[in-house]
Amino acid sequence: VQTYLGKITPDGFIPKSVVSKHPVYVEFGLSHFIISSFKRDLIRSSFRATDDTVYLGVVQYIFGSCQDIF
Repeated sequence: VQTYLGKITPDGFIPKSVVSKHPVYVEFGLSHFIISSFKRDLIRSSFRATDDTVYLGVVQYIFGSCQDIF
């Protein structure tokens, strides 16, 4: 069985990078502060809230839109 482990360069072995199916992008300013400080409270305050809905809610609140550019 062959499995891709990474690549060998003159500097050494570089393992393959792992990419998740659902990447999470969060702006590292006010939205990062709100999520890191109040994530548990935000999840508990909403019915059936998930991490994704909290992230989208914070982005919607700060930027006024949840488009891909944000």
